[in-house]
Amino acid sequence: MGFWDQLFSQDSVDNTLNLIWSAMKEFFERVKEFVKVVIEGVLDFVNEVVAWFKNLNLVKGVHIPFIADIANEKFRQMLGEAQIKNIGIFEGVYNRETEEIESGRVVEADALDQKTKDTLDDSGLTVLG
Repeated sequence: MGFWDQLFSQDSVDNTLNLIWSAMKEFFERVKEFVKVVIEGVLDFVNEVVAWFKNLNLVKGVHIPFIADIANEKFRQMLGEAQIKNIGIFEGVYNRETEEIESGRVVEADALDQKTKDTLDDSGLTVLG
């Protein structure tokens, strides 16, 4: 199996997702206050998600941008009672070198647009890019 096959193999993807879940748990245990955006209306993927990540200085191969569904049970346990709405996402950047969440924010809304729904997968955590 070549390098690229290994990099994008299901085991590699599963391992990356597990690393991010663990880092998110540590993030919420360590950080008591974090940025939260509450949208009255529909969360627009391009205007909220894409725009936020574009404003960060991400380094390909080091930073892994991801979103997590705040309705996911695993995520809800980490976030606790800090939610205002039951719909939204956590946007985060996992740093492979430090193995920590480098940036993150919660975006809550009344509803998710179709692009956001299509991007989120059943695991509740989606790596972008």
